[in-house]
Amino acid sequence: MAIRIYNNEIKVPVFERRKMKVCMKELVEKEGKKLGGINYIFVSDEDLLEINKKFLDHDFYTDVISFDYSHDGIVEGEIYMSIDRIIENAQKMKIACSEEIYRICVHGLLHLLSYSDGNSDEKEEMTRKENEFLENWKN
Repeated sequence: MAIRIYNNEIKVPVFERRKMKVCMKELVEKEGKKLGGINYIFVSDEDLLEINKKFLDHDFYTDVISFDYSHDGIVEGEIYMSIDRIIENAQKMKIACSEEIYRICVHGLLHLLSYSDGNSDEKEEMTRKENEFLENWKN
């Protein structure tokens, strides 16, 4: 299986797609799982809002939504990411868009790996995992 990236006919800032795919596979393996098929799909704010309303009954903007189809230790799913949120977050944090893309890719994948950010403790653990993995990724 593989990691595929789609841009849904919107412009996505430049980032190292091959490196991202290799690193996402590495994260799956570090968590003791096997990689199935994962689709990363870049969409607009409005598209992700519609997905949020339709499937999660949430009426607010978000940067990422993951749909988990994993089974028997094989990680599979779809990760929808708002390019508008990514660009805005990068500007607020004064980082390159590519860095924020990587962070959102990791965050979405952590959801497929059964991590949650529903409460403050879970969010703290997930952020720690993101930071740990991204720090190792840079080296």
